[in-house]
Amino acid sequence: MFQFLQSHLKKIFVVLLFFIIPSFSFYFIGNTTGGSTDVVGIMFGKKVKEADFQNAYRAVSFDAAMKYGSYFKQFAPFLGLEQQTWNRLILLKKSKDKKIKVSVDELKNELISIYKSISGNKEFDAVEYEKIISQNLRMSIAVFEGMIKENLRIKKLRDEIVKDVKVNDEEVDKFYKEENNKLQFSFVKIESKNYEKDVVIDDAKLKEFFDKDKKRFTIPDKIKLNYVYLSKDDFKSKVTVTDEDCKAYYEDNKDEFKIVEESKEQKAPAVDAESKEPSDDEALVEKFKEFDTVKEQIKTNLLEEKVNMEGEGFFDSIYREMIEKNDFTSVVNAHTLAIKTTPAFDKNSPSEDIGNPSSPQIKDAFELAVNDFCGPYEYKNGWLILQVTEKMDSKIPDTIDEVRSVVEGAYRTENAPPLAENKANEFKQKILALLDKKAFEEAVSELGLKSEVSGILNVKEVTVQGLGNEPGIVKKAFELKDDEVSNVLQTSQGNLFVVIQVSKREAPDMSIFSGKKEEYTKKTLEDKQRNFYTQWLENAREEADIKTAVVTPPQEK
Repeated sequence: MFQFLQSHLKKIFVVLLFFIIPSFSFYFIGNTTGGSTDVVGIMFGKKVKEADFQNAYRAVSFDAAMKYGSYFKQFAPFLGLEQQTWNRLILLKKSKDKKIKVSVDELKNELISIYKSISGNKEFDAVEYEKIISQNLRMSIAVFEGMIKENLRIKKLRDEIVKDVKVNDEEVDKFYKEENNKLQFSFVKIESKNYEKDVVIDDAKLKEFFDKDKKRFTIPDKIKLNYVYLSKDDFKSKVTVTDEDCKAYYEDNKDEFKIVEESKEQKAPAVDAESKEPSDDEALVEKFKEFDTVKEQIKTNLLEEKVNMEGEGFFDSIYREMIEKNDFTSVVNAHTLAIKTTPAFDKNSPSEDIGNPSSPQIKDAFELAVNDFCGPYEYKNGWLILQVTEKMDSKIPDTIDEVRSVVEGAYRTENAPPLAENKANEFKQKILALLDKKAFEEAVSELGLKSEVSGILNVKEVTVQGLGNEPGIVKKAFELKDDEVSNVLQTSQGNLFVVIQVSKREAPDMSIFSGKKEEYTKKTLEDKQRNFYTQWLENAREEADIKTAVVTPPQEK
């Protein structure tokens, strides 16, 4: 049972261990006296301690990790975990003000429910429960149970907030129609990036753009490297596979070369009526491929295996020798390998010769001191050892010339949207001119553009295929009449414009509404409660008047 749990939640626990647990660094810039680093902000006029923020952050991260599983780390930057942490602190403060309590039995029942849901076990096992918390989550029982107790207090507070929210028949009817009134629209995208090249660069305006926010163009940390690389193809000359090696492999693994044939082209062996066994004439014939016919393939496979194994061992021995002698250059030279160098680069722009931004060797190299080395790494079709020869700390540029290409790119990006919007309006007029004789999709195609389709949506389903989360675009679609073409609409991304036309509508089936009224009454109430609670929380945040520190998020180890 415990093995099942470990297997099922392994990725979640790894994420919890390496993403949630590492500490923040806080540098408060608000109105706390003395600038103490153990204070991360002010809420409701009172200081918030780092330890309290850490505990709240751990709790919201845990909830998100259990929700998103192995995708948590991928989604984490977009979940607003810091804002959720402040929300949790507000809710705990409000629940304390209302003197909301959680009984021992309530906590016990919740913990048993959590245990059963993640273990798959129908019965509570105290020993296994403690293993899950202490070994997998790396929390003390007290910390975990305290977190769950806080969750229950927040849940009770929410129930208290929304308890008086009610819905009437008119609201239920409206909700049903909104959810079941569906449409699909066609659209054409006009992207700002396609017009960045058309932005006119004026040196005076470019310098003004740079001077306005120099920090934006901070030159990141950079390093220079020496490295040694040995390709597997080059190492093949050091490896030999003999005919005897091939023959030995053939004899030891003969089943790999078995041929099974059916004699006399029969689909199945005939059975002798008396013996009930396959007759000799009809029995399956077992054969093996001749050694000479497979020798070259065996040699190729053995050579590849030996190159991988011996090459990795060879580079491991070089790296150990470097460590023993604390010398990169002399060891490489002693083995008559070539030392290559890189220009200065930051984490996001390494040479393809040594890796890409997500390669472990690049991450490791940026953690090294000058003259330190790391490796070996298998990369592309060979092995790699790196040595840091120079480190350059990040700096705010003094002059635009230090970062001109970056500034120009940012300037073009910021000034391209108006050009794209103008172009989109031109396209719209051309589409309208063609609609008397052509469908929207055909008109778009004739202009050399590509039309796309949103998928079937209702007013609450705001994720559009090809656009993402776009409630404003969906709302505009429902306001359009049949055959009407929209104005040019700017998406929430800001650098993308669309022109749309409704291509399909599905009216709600009111004949089945009465049979679903109870279901939709519940849905409508839940929706109204959710909106009411969200508004309450926004009001509470305004009341809290949060003044935050500058927070350095936990770094991945």
